[in-house]
Amino acid sequence: MGPDQPPLSSGGPACPFCGSIELELISPWGGQLITSLVRCRACGTDFEAIRDSLAGPCSPAPPGEQA
Repeated sequence: MGPDQPPLSSGGPACPFCGSIELELISPWGGQLITSLVRCRACGTDFEAIRDSLAGPCSPAPPGEQA
């Protein structure tokens, strides 16, 4: 994660401060379970965005499946 990381996929969130869609993922988990932390490459602002998916290493196994 950093300047060498490719930008997030298009169709995702836009910076709420400058409107740019050139964002990089800082952390897959933000302050809430449904958010991730991203940084705008245009203005340098960090902000939380709603996650596309809640799947991740902390997600429980679906019912009927043993981990």
